[in-house]
Amino acid sequence: MATAARRAHGTLLKIHDGTSTYTTIAEVLDISGGGYEVQTEDATSHDSGGWYESAPVIKKGQEVTFDLLYSSATTQDTLETDQANMTLRLFQIVMTPANGVTDTRAFAAYIKNIEYSLPVAGLIRASVTLEPSGAVTKTIS
Repeated sequence: MATAARRAHGTLLKIHDGTSTYTTIAEVLDISGGGYEVQTEDATSHDSGGWYESAPVIKKGQEVTFDLLYSSATTQDTLETDQANMTLRLFQIVMTPANGVTDTRAFAAYIKNIEYSLPVAGLIRASVTLEPSGAVTKTIS
């Protein structure tokens, strides 16, 4: 049986310009995150029969981390500016289309961290962490 797994190559990470347009962030390499987690609280009581019980209380967007090849692209400058100004920005992860179907994750986030790698023999890279605030939505189109 042939696999139905989808390739990741070609996935786009987009940033909103603050008015009407999403623009692809230049030179993005690996991307992780984009989902959400359900946070729980201990609900164990004397009635629990000696077993731990938990109850879901809130959903939280997962951090999104990505690496990029550092350049003078405007989208990369926006990341640095947004971090300095603590700006909440809209983002999209647009996964590679399969069979004409595109899976998009959209969320608002702050730039939590930008860390640079400056090897003696190599390209300048940056590792960026986005901290979502609010809902993470999934759209299939």
